Amino acid sequence: MSVNLASSQYPIELVSPILHFRHGDLFRDYVQGVWNRIGALCIVGTNTSCGTHVHISPSNEYTSAQVKAIARAILYFEPAINALVPPHRLGNEFCKTFFASNRNFAGKTVQDAIAIVDKVNDSHPTLVAELMNPDMDRYYAWNFTNLHDNGILTIEFRQGEGVATPTDALAWAEFVVTFVSAAVAVAKTYDDLKKFTLNVHGLKDFLTHGVVSGVSDQSLLQKITGRAKDSADVSGSDPGKLSKERADKLAKKKKEDDSKQIFAKKMVEDEKKRKK
Repeated sequence: MSVNLASSQYPIELVSPILHFRHGDLFRDYVQGVWNRIGALCIVGTNTSCGTHVHISPSNEYTSAQVKAIARAILYFEPAINALVPPHRLGNEFCKTFFASNRNFAGKTVQDAIAIVDKVNDSHPTLVAELMNPDMDRYYAWNFTNLHDNGILTIEFRQGEGVATPTDALAWAEFVVTFVSAAVAVAKTYDDLKKFTLNVHGLKDFLTHGVVSGVSDQSLLQKITGRAKDSADVSGSDPGKLSKERADKLAKKKKEDDSKQIFAKKMVEDEKKRKK
């Protein structure tokens, strides 16, 4: 996002602390409060270079079975999720889609792609990460590479566009939590998934299995799922050969991300506090 302060514009990256999606936690109030303070000082805006990323992890660690279930759901519903994001988040080198850009799934049917996931050895969640993000390439719509980080087990959704309001930020978080919760609950096999239609309507039905009673906010989820017709599905596209300017920007961003690893550091700090 960018902020306009005293008639000058500055790019900023807003990173939350770890927020807990559970009954009694005031995580939404925290997000609203931070944005209120920022909004009192400046005008927040976005452009097509901005994105919203949501990291999600369980209270302990992901099991291989859970990670495989999430991967199955991602592959099955990729066209429906594509229908919920603006065009500039498709064919984007920072959040590539799996069927268009991942060599493990290119040219495969959904059923065949899920069969590839099923064949992954259950010994460790990182084996699924290697399938979903080959060569430790985090720049897919969903990033599993953090599963490699010494027990810092997060999966990251990267396809959301930049947001300029706390409600839009919370809506993307709501979507990701609900999607992952539904995947863990339902997506044990391809047969479990094929009962849902391969469009936004099917995705909405699927998401009902991830709603957490007393915690989920259906109005926030609707802000995401209501963006497209129920019949909508959109194929992804590969970014193709990048111009020198875009390639340089990608290389710079990769170097910055490798050095910062902000969220991994937060996870370590949070885990230390939890064990005290």
